[in-house]
Amino acid sequence: MNALMYLQSLGIQRETMERLEGVFELFDESDDIPSWLSEIRIVGTNSTRKFGSANHDKMIIRMSNLVMSMGQRRDTFLHELAHIVSIKVFGEAGRGHGDLWQMVAKELGSNGQRCGRDEQFRASVEQRREALEKTVAKCTRCGFEFKRMRRSKRDWSRFIHGGGCGGQLVNFRDEGRV
Repeated sequence: MNALMYLQSLGIQRETMERLEGVFELFDESDDIPSWLSEIRIVGTNSTRKFGSANHDKMIIRMSNLVMSMGQRRDTFLHELAHIVSIKVFGEAGRGHGDLWQMVAKELGSNGQRCGRDEQFRASVEQRREALEKTVAKCTRCGFEFKRMRRSKRDWSRFIHGGGCGGQLVNFRDEGRV
């Protein structure tokens, strides 16, 4: 999917196109906006740490596959689009979340905030992490389970539960046994 199609799916294509024209006119950019937007690919990601990300060089916007409201999805997309637009318009000075980026983000209709603060998203992230986390080691004394996103080949039996009861750790396999 490209950015033009994504805007259409969010129901904000015309509004965003008009705002982009205003930004481009303001800074003497003369690109054909629809064809420029169609070059930006939208890719889903299973990231559990952020709503989205933008890569200006590759013209890719990554959007989280986690549950988000349409408003969150809209604002996240406009936030990431603002990164690509600000770098296009201002070059290196437009990187990051500085004043130039904030100006572009607000012009595009984003709230101009650096990152999401929504409780529903945080709950969705936590639920997703819990589903993906795997127990890799267990304390023999208190039963505390050490979880990681990926299984490790580390020999956990070399460690003790230092921050807790001081018990010996044992490796934990899918079967729940050493």
